[in-house]
Amino acid sequence: MTEANRLSVLDQLIAESWKSSTLDALLAFVRLQSKSPAFDRDWEEHGMLKAALVAAARFGRERFPGATFEILEEPGRTPCLFFEIEGTEGRNASSALFYGHLDKQPESTGWAPGRSAFIPSIEDGRLYGRGAADDGYSVYSTLTALAALDEAGISRPRCYGIFETCEETGHEDLSHWLDRLRERCRNVRLLTVLDSTAGDYERLWVTTSFRGLLGATLTVRVLKNGVHSGNASGVVPDSFMIARRLLARIEDSATGSILLKEFHTEVPGERLLQLEKTAEILADQYKTEFPWACTPPCARAGNTRDILKLRSWTPQLAVIGAEGLPSIPNAGNVLRPCTSLRISFRIPPHVDGTKAKRALEEKILANPPFGAKVELTDFVIADGWDAKPETDWFRTSADKVSTEIFGKRAAYLSDGASIPIMNRFEELFPDAQFFITGVLGPESNAHGPNEMLHLPYVEKLTRAVARIVSQMPEERP
Repeated sequence: MTEANRLSVLDQLIAESWKSSTLDALLAFVRLQSKSPAFDRDWEEHGMLKAALVAAARFGRERFPGATFEILEEPGRTPCLFFEIEGTEGRNASSALFYGHLDKQPESTGWAPGRSAFIPSIEDGRLYGRGAADDGYSVYSTLTALAALDEAGISRPRCYGIFETCEETGHEDLSHWLDRLRERCRNVRLLTVLDSTAGDYERLWVTTSFRGLLGATLTVRVLKNGVHSGNASGVVPDSFMIARRLLARIEDSATGSILLKEFHTEVPGERLLQLEKTAEILADQYKTEFPWACTPPCARAGNTRDILKLRSWTPQLAVIGAEGLPSIPNAGNVLRPCTSLRISFRIPPHVDGTKAKRALEEKILANPPFGAKVELTDFVIADGWDAKPETDWFRTSADKVSTEIFGKRAAYLSDGASIPIMNRFEELFPDAQFFITGVLGPESNAHGPNEMLHLPYVEKLTRAVARIVSQMPEERP
């Protein structure tokens, strides 16, 4: 059989699987309320995280009866699925490693009629449901690709898989499991992460960087308990007003610019060139991909390259939670004792999160307005990541595969989101070419209502992953 015929068989096998067993497995996954520990404190008792791994392991064993599928567990730690599948035609000198996660964000509100977080629905080739795109598909897409390669008679290297259940919480459990697994994952030369972004659904996208994350809770306290606002206002300062003044020390509210130099970095020249090329592809898409409540969209001004830079290489602040503020129906004329705001910074690659934390503390805590009691607590720090230059074989393969499947060359994207474990992966597998990709394209809305998986795209992405894995150079012992 010619190579072209084998590739045709490969495509057919993957298409058939996505229309049947792979899709069925993903529909079952969406129904599982496998929420990350931050959103389900009783996750061990509920057993949903392990149930997600058991289902994935069962799917794998059906396709690879002789392979190793192991669920790693310890009391108090979220479980992890590890698999090892021997290479074909003796290709075991070097290996490919796959990563994804099976924990989910909480339900959220605002789902459209007929859609629900844990009841999957399909409309016009789009699967709606929590965790489908972020990123329950990852393990099923991986195993579907590898099984199709074998059935089509296309050789591939030894393959490992590490699929965790704590990514959405940002916990250190995966680092613990990696320490246990590092000796078992031998000679990793390709590391595929299926938890990233697609600029559109018309080509293969490769992620080259992620922003980091710095989170903290800002609390301003002025009273021991609430008091009548008519009696106290004018004497007692409003805690929310003080919080606003403190935030103004670190962010220009007119532009959204972060004022602390420790949060900024220079964008490498190669990444600027990629931003230019990505801007040419996406044009003004960023103005249409979000569910705007204003017309015209209240997007920040600037050309597309500048916008892409803002959301991938520039620090940004968001207030993502609040306490001390009653609901509007329960808002009496009371001057509240305190305000707590959960603030979240996206910080660029190459920014030291620990140094940024110190700069934040120095700016916020010094000389509190009106002598109020001000605290910064519950810090979360995760540094960003910037990929090493792509190897020649990978860049050539990505372009070739994208052209074969989509009719367009591969594109490279700096991602504004965070995957905290990336630096750890690079430390443990320094010789690996990183292949970071995903399905989180326009309207996918991960973490929010109407999370969506574009089914035609995930099928093509599965085909692309299969081809690139098969083309990984074999190192001879």
